[in-house]
Amino acid sequence: MRVRFRRRKKSANLGKVFHILSGFVCLVLLMVWTPPHEEINVKTPGISHPIDNHDYQQMKWPKPLSITSPAMYFIHVGKAGGMTLRVHLPVPLAKNKRELICWLRNESNAANCLTPSSNHSALSNHIRGHMHIASSFFSPDEQDFLMNHTDTFLFSIRNPIDRVISAFYYHQNQQKKIKYPLYKCFRSMIELIDSLGGKKVNQSDCSQLAHRVLQGNTTAGGAHFAYNYEHYEDETIKKKPNHQVAVIRAEHLWQDAK
Repeated sequence: MRVRFRRRKKSANLGKVFHILSGFVCLVLLMVWTPPHEEINVKTPGISHPIDNHDYQQMKWPKPLSITSPAMYFIHVGKAGGMTLRVHLPVPLAKNKRELICWLRNESNAANCLTPSSNHSALSNHIRGHMHIASSFFSPDEQDFLMNHTDTFLFSIRNPIDRVISAFYYHQNQQKKIKYPLYKCFRSMIELIDSLGGKKVNQSDCSQLAHRVLQGNTTAGGAHFAYNYEHYEDETIKKKPNHQVAVIRAEHLWQDAK
């Protein structure tokens, strides 16, 4: 009986985590289903609407972009499969950098700077640049140029709860190099979840810290918590609302990348 009770308690606490992360879920739904053009029919016949069941994987994929040859800005959301795309597509950062330098020097002939390669995928040849965390690979001028000379944001996305769990253990494994306060409180995600239900773990303020980390209000658990979906929305869609939005889901990486 004791084991069953503890399972019910953890289920309730998992529900609290889902409530905290509901904002992330809403942003994912917004990116995936909000049509940039009227011809995309969100309510596909025979498929339940995603707002009703929160299951974005039930939608028919892929939905074609209205632009036949999009210029894409790859938005690498952390812990959502972006590194796999970089390595295996490949997303050619060095090529993008050379093209950007060419464009910035001679913007009027920007088309001459494109260097499509038969060694890269069709998708990667549409990618003009890469945004990830602080985008240290590109200068501020280059980032501004990319915002103004692309027409499509390509996001890597993942189930928000799975992404947070992945971020937790990723940053916990960095403890030898970076001492994040969150991991002095919690040795596992289960301990963190228990703290959200009011259970004291190690320190009286650990529960408050867990809430702040999950809400993206601090880097005390690692950068990937602060650089969440809301951050990337602020840096992309809100600045360029007329850009189209394409997504590659971590759960269907190769299917979506075709």
